[in-house]
Amino acid sequence: MLPEFKNDFPKCLYLDQNKWIDLARAHYGRPEGQPFQDALRAVRTATEAGRLIVPFSVVNAVEAMIPRDAARRERLARFMVELSGNRTTLPDPSACRWEIRNAIGRLLCKGSTTAVRPLVVRQGLSNALDLGFQVFGPTAARESAIGVIDATETTLAFLLRAGGKRDYIEQSRAGEAAAVSVFERDRTSTAGMSLERRRALEFRGLFSSMGLCHPPLVLALQELGLTREEFRAQFRSAQDTIRFLADIPNLDVLLTLRLIRDQDLARPIAHNDIRDLTVILG
Repeated sequence: MLPEFKNDFPKCLYLDQNKWIDLARAHYGRPEGQPFQDALRAVRTATEAGRLIVPFSVVNAVEAMIPRDAARRERLARFMVELSGNRTTLPDPSACRWEIRNAIGRLLCKGSTTAVRPLVVRQGLSNALDLGFQVFGPTAARESAIGVIDATETTLAFLLRAGGKRDYIEQSRAGEAAAVSVFERDRTSTAGMSLERRRALEFRGLFSSMGLCHPPLVLALQELGLTREEFRAQFRSAQDTIRFLADIPNLDVLLTLRLIRDQDLARPIAHNDIRDLTVILG
């Protein structure tokens, strides 16, 4: 749904949850939404012309479930699905798998690369959750089943029913509180460390045998016919590490935001940081 290159159309507009709420208020004619009427009209004009896509993510979906007022949850969910055209974004860790493989291939001049942008935005909530359904059977039946899974009605039903599962919501928020504690310990223990050294430290942690980037690393090396020794031999200095991470857009952006945030020890880490700096850096 997205073109390979950012200069082409349609463009992608990713909204923070507070902007989904502002535009929803404008859509429903709420007084608080009045300042956003022009923005909503501009977005609708661009989407109807095929020049803009406004997908939502799993983070948006979870945040839409948080309000306790069922009517409020339903209004927001219906607006998000309608404005997005039921298009969602693949989670960052999933897109990062392709980016890691591409970066390793370029680093060692091996294999061909995969255009990631066209794979990120797709129809249905299953894409946002990266469920990776495999449907078997005759072609007509398979296409029918996939159509149901990715249908607007299915997305709405999930959002509306899941929003009533308060146990799940509370568990999610408790998990965020625990993650905040981990982030606070991390930045306290690395206080005073240079950004270059900290980035190198993060690299070692993410790509270590227990790191979150280790599985996609192993898979990429297998696909490219490379050994771990060949990969490790490429990193002789901190600059080698920085250049490699800069070639993995999701990791580069998330690490940069996290490291800059951690320079400000006086600012408490908010729960929203855990959603904004996604699970890949947890």
